Amino acid sequence: MPSSRTCCSGQGQRYVEVAKGETGYDPDLKPYAYDLKQAKQLLAEAGYPNGFETPCYNLITPREPNVKEMGEAVFAYLSTIGIRCKVQGLEYSSWVALGRRGHGLPEMDGLAPWMWGHGLPGDPAEFMDRYAT
Repeated sequence: MPSSRTCCSGQGQRYVEVAKGETGYDPDLKPYAYDLKQAKQLLAEAGYPNGFETPCYNLITPREPNVKEMGEAVFAYLSTIGIRCKVQGLEYSSWVALGRRGHGLPEMDGLAPWMWGHGLPGDPAEFMDRYAT
């Protein structure tokens, strides 16, 4: 089996939730289909037929690749079903502090895109997992 560095011509591998070779990997797991109608229905069933407004925290410093852009995309998708994000940009240290909830910090009161090491061999973010505890 080729390593993650030699696979895919130097590009990332697409997978759902857990990468091949990791605990919990399931090759039969498929991503959810994009279904705007069902998303709106589920939101209405949850008691929010007109959506709602919530803080949405986003990384603004270019420390972690594509996190800012991923957040912008997620917030745009949420807006299509009525979840109105009050976007608040955070510097890196404040953004990381959101991931430390339950460690003496107040609970987060909104949404935040989050990316972390996936445990793949050679993953440069893997060493960072020690800082999240």
